[in-house]
Amino acid sequence: MQEMVEALAERLLDLHCRLLGLYVLQDADSLNWESQHAFFEGQRGSFTVQMWWFYMQGMQNIEYKIQLYVMQ
Repeated sequence: MQEMVEALAERLLDLHCRLLGLYVLQDADSLNWESQHAFFEGQRGSFTVQMWWFYMQGMQNIEYKIQLYVMQ
């Protein structure tokens, strides 16, 4: 069982790294290096970054539910 959990965790980490590299880090809306506008806390982020945030919140929720199930 432990081997399966470790293999699944490794696959999920690989998936997250690939999604982060393919979509979030390559987001054209947040890579405007020529803009003179400085970054300020609380500003709205790009759509891709917002969706990444929602995705990670969902994954956290799922992992919490799995932990509760396993601990029973």
